[in-house]
Amino acid sequence: MSKKEQIRTMIDNLGVFDVSKMIGLSVYDLIKYSDYPIDNPTILSEIIQDYFITDVDQRPGGRMYYKEFVITYDRFEGVVVWNDGEYVERNGGEISFVFYATPFWGGMNVIPINLSDVFIYNIEGDELMSIMDEIDELKYCAYIDVDHKKLDNPDKLILWLRTEYLELTYNEIQKLKFEVINEIELS
Repeated sequence: MSKKEQIRTMIDNLGVFDVSKMIGLSVYDLIKYSDYPIDNPTILSEIIQDYFITDVDQRPGGRMYYKEFVITYDRFEGVVVWNDGEYVERNGGEISFVFYATPFWGGMNVIPINLSDVFIYNIEGDELMSIMDEIDELKYCAYIDVDHKKLDNPDKLILWLRTEYLELTYNEIQKLKFEVINEIELS
């Protein structure tokens, strides 16, 4: 049995995260080195989690940027967080949003996008306050179908994360933001 076959067997028996820790490689490097098949959304989810922990968290401030959003990874919740609060504060906006958008979350073939929080300035305009208790957050979610079979190696997955995921998610978040703003203006 070759070394790669031994590692694949270990992954099958122990799981990718445990083997990654034992060998001292990132999940991405482990999958790539061992040629482990990326044939289900759970493996994709684990590579994405590793990408955010080992790549994005290591950047200054532990974040990445896309258009007006700061994108971070919440290790406690295991979700990718999109927040436009910094942009809104710098550019004099009135409403800021926080969304969760974690590809393949829960092993599903989708990017579930959920509204997490909405902030608006108080009457004096000097303090942001959450207004989530006034909004039906279950109303503001979306699901983008993803064909995981096209992402059959770690390089394709990371490229997809840095390009298509960002654009698809951004466009869907913009639609949800518009819907929330319309609800706020009508109340």
